[in-house]
Amino acid sequence: MLEVLKVLHTLLAIAAVGTNISFPVWTRLAEREGSALAFTLSGVRFVDRWVTIPSYLFCALTGIALVVGARIPFSLPWIWISLVLFAFLMVLGFGPYRPLSRERLALARTHAIDDDYRRVDRKIDLLDGGIIGAAVVITVLMVARPG
Repeated sequence: MLEVLKVLHTLLAIAAVGTNISFPVWTRLAEREGSALAFTLSGVRFVDRWVTIPSYLFCALTGIALVVGARIPFSLPWIWISLVLFAFLMVLGFGPYRPLSRERLALARTHAIDDDYRRVDRKIDLLDGGIIGAAVVITVLMVARPG
């Protein structure tokens, strides 16, 4: 059973982190072709809602199940640091990211990449950096299991 959970956990991590890393790439490509920007941002929001977020949440649940099932203490640094980083990326994602994402999409629908769009986009870039950075560190901790 733990092996099945481990495979599921790994696949969920791939889906969560992989889609998350791709969002800034899709956005930059669409900005080069202004007519595709609103469509692309709508697609990114759809994938975020239906793939990325559920993958992160189920990845956390399967990870906790693996820790409990394998009787690994939550006090190990790689476990508790990962949980803190997970909480951090969830706060960023459900906090400031969501309204900024809606605002950027609304601005993109005006078909103009103007100063307002760039202001919101810069904030999202910072949040993306925090979210993706936390996800990558969690991945490294899960693989390396230091300490």
